[in-house]
Amino acid sequence: MLGANSVTGVPLGDNCIVDAGIAVLEGTKVYISASEREKLAKLNPSFKFEAEIYKALELGGLNGLHFRQNSQTGQITASASKRGRSS
Repeated sequence: MLGANSVTGVPLGDNCIVDAGIAVLEGTKVYISASEREKLAKLNPSFKFEAEIYKALELGGLNGLHFRQNSQTGQITASASKRGRSS
């Protein structure tokens, strides 16, 4: 799902969300916390989440990513999307 005025330059997998106003381009640096990497690893078992910061192109095609921008720092972050997950 893409928010208003969002832009992507990388392929998105299933159940991904890009918040409104965010540009996720190939070279965009994306921070993923350790706890979110664990959740995302379960959704994408063939991808090794071993770093904190990735270029968006490295995350292309992965499932269940929710891209956001930290309003205080401007940092682009990714977390596990709640969309389509059974709780």
